[in-house]
Amino acid sequence: MITTLEEQNFNEAEKLRSIANALSDIRANSSLLLGPAFLLFGPNWPLAITTAGVATTDRLDGDLARRAAQILEEPTTVEGSVKDHEADRRLTFGLLGFTAARDIVDGNLASAAIVGGVIAISSWREISMAKIRNLAEAEGKRTDAIYINKLKAAGLMTALAFGMSPLVEKPHGKAARNLGLIASTVLGVVGMYKFKNKLVDS
Repeated sequence: MITTLEEQNFNEAEKLRSIANALSDIRANSSLLLGPAFLLFGPNWPLAITTAGVATTDRLDGDLARRAAQILEEPTTVEGSVKDHEADRRLTFGLLGFTAARDIVDGNLASAAIVGGVIAISSWREISMAKIRNLAEAEGKRTDAIYINKLKAAGLMTALAFGMSPLVEKPHGKAARNLGLIASTVLGVVGMYKFKNKLVDS
C-alpha cells in the first residue's frame, strides 16, 4: 500500500508519542514497586541503579515527544506535558514517602522528619505551581519547564537514588542524602518564583 509522505510522518510521530507515553506510565507507576522493595530490603545497588534508570526516562520521553512534534511541525501537546509532569510527581512523592518510612523503620526519626519536611514543602510548591500553570494556560501561554526546575528534578532523583544505594550507610551518607534533598527542594522553590516571573513577563 502506497502512503503519502504526510501519512508516513503522522504514523512515525504517533509511534514516537506512544513510546513516550509508555515511558511516562512506567515512571508514574514504578514507585509502587521500588518503594516497597526499598522498605523491605533496604539500600542495595540493584534498587539504586533501577531507580536511576527509571529517572532517565524523564529526559527520554521528552526527547521523543519533541521529535514527534518536529516531524508534524507543531508544538508539543499539552496533554503530553501534563502526563509527563504527573509521572514525575508520582515517582518523586512515592519514593520520598517510602524513604521517610524506611528511616522510621531504621529508628532514624530525625532523618525521617527532614524527609517529611521536604514532602511538605514540595507539596506546597506543587499546589502553587499548578495554580500558576492553570492561570497561564487560561491566558494561552505555554508552561514549558525552565532550566532551574529541570535541575531541581534531576537533583531530587539523584539524592533519592543515592539514598537507595549502600553508600547511604557509610559515615555521613544519610546526611549527604538529606542535604541533596534539601538543596533540591530549595532550588525548586526558587524555580517556582522564577517560573512565575517568566510567565508574568511573557
